[in-house]
Amino acid sequence: MKRSVKYLINAAVILLLLLLAVNLILREQSLPEIIDAMRSAAPFYLVLGIALLIIYVACESVIIKYLTKHMGTVLKFRKCFKYSFVGFFFCAVTPSATGGQPAQVLWMARDGVDAGLSSLVLCIVTMIYKAALVVISLLLVLFNLPFVLGHIGGMGYVYIFSLLINFVLIFALGLLVYRPTIAERMVIKILGGLSRLKFIKNKDRLLTKGQKSIDRYKAGSGFIKSNFSIMFNVFIITVFQRMCFFSITYVVYRSFGLSEFSYFEIVALQTVLSLSLDILPLPGGMGANEEGFLTMYDNIFTEQFLASGLLFSRGINYYLLVIIGAAVTIISWALHRRNTTDITAGK
Repeated sequence: MKRSVKYLINAAVILLLLLLAVNLILREQSLPEIIDAMRSAAPFYLVLGIALLIIYVACESVIIKYLTKHMGTVLKFRKCFKYSFVGFFFCAVTPSATGGQPAQVLWMARDGVDAGLSSLVLCIVTMIYKAALVVISLLLVLFNLPFVLGHIGGMGYVYIFSLLINFVLIFALGLLVYRPTIAERMVIKILGGLSRLKFIKNKDRLLTKGQKSIDRYKAGSGFIKSNFSIMFNVFIITVFQRMCFFSITYVVYRSFGLSEFSYFEIVALQTVLSLSLDILPLPGGMGANEEGFLTMYDNIFTEQFLASGLLFSRGINYYLLVIIGAAVTIISWALHRRNTTDITAGK
């Protein structure tokens, strides 16, 4: 019953955020104007955007397969592809993308992958994913600073705050890998202090949960420290993966015949948007993502194509990903249930 209520609340929140996003879009242009502008987009660029999305998902599949292979478990690429879509789907529909990894661990366990191994692999993926995002964004913003400052608006404060949060997170993850004992003591002291200040109620439950996470990183610290070349390769793949995702907005921009601004300028703004929304507890950043896009790309897509650019960009890099991810998740769940039923019936 509690789980059903939780699902209903999540669904209601997503619906409200979707309505908010629609309201933001229609506030910019009327629906007939948006439809006319969308019809003028070149199909080639839109197809290219969809291809970039598939490559983006496939890159994570390559990383999962690569890491598990070096940890002694060989997985088929199609299964890794399934895990990636499942993860992205649950990330997209849960606050702060918290549902992705648990769902992936569950789906991998159904295929016989040890939960400890999958948790370790996904922890490494998360660490490098965060680090790549920060590095790419900082480099592109610094090299395009006047342009970014001219378009970022009020999002700049959120961006700086998100950068600080990510630096703290990466530092904490680094401690867990290279100094796990120090990290463990810090977690215990922080939770103890929060408990005394009445900020948290169930300290023991949080300590248990935190200890499990620390133990996973402890288990992986030896592998990470002794396999620098593997970690470097994963970082390079992740950088390519993130650039594919950020490039979707640029190909949508070009689909309208626009070319005044460069590839790196458009992508720099997209990294700002992604990093700024990374800390918000909203499913897929719904509402906030649309508002940020309309603010930062206002003079780039021009008034005629702004709403259409948002719909195509967001439609490919979020809504299409949710639709495909939902289909893969439902189909794989149904197949697993059918196989389980067949085995039970056979007994």
